[in-house]
Amino acid sequence: MLAIATQREPKFHICDFELRAESTFTLDTLRALRRRYGPPVRFYFIAGGDVLRDFHKWHRFESLLDEFHMVFVTRPETGARSFPAGVNPRVAAHVRWYDSSEAPWSQGSYLIDVGAPNISSTEIRRPVGSTKMKKWLTAEVYQYIRKYKLYEKR
Repeated sequence: MLAIATQREPKFHICDFELRAESTFTLDTLRALRRRYGPPVRFYFIAGGDVLRDFHKWHRFESLLDEFHMVFVTRPETGARSFPAGVNPRVAAHVRWYDSSEAPWSQGSYLIDVGAPNISSTEIRRPVGSTKMKKWLTAEVYQYIRKYKLYEKR
């Protein structure tokens, strides 16, 4: 579905590295990609701000935060410049709000408000065929989901 959604975006490239990898821990994947592409390439792992609540449970989360650019995108309900409730202090100590006056994405992990819509992937998938699903997906991805009856109760 990602390939379908990005087919008209020439700057996007799908990486299927984890399909062949021995480990699919995020840290192992990012380290392997860094070895493959070398220091000139910067990798940014982007996730919703709600991930921050459980990020301390991720495999070697502090190494992820120390070694890579982790970017957490806030949702409108989190409020201006506030961390989502319940973020582990060890995670919060590594993450700072992105300031546009900084050198673009200098070292570190960030929380950023990009004005993203207040919708999660779970909400998009539920219920299948809903107006929300049609609104947030490309027509091609929506047709693929319908064709293969994905996300339908069985």
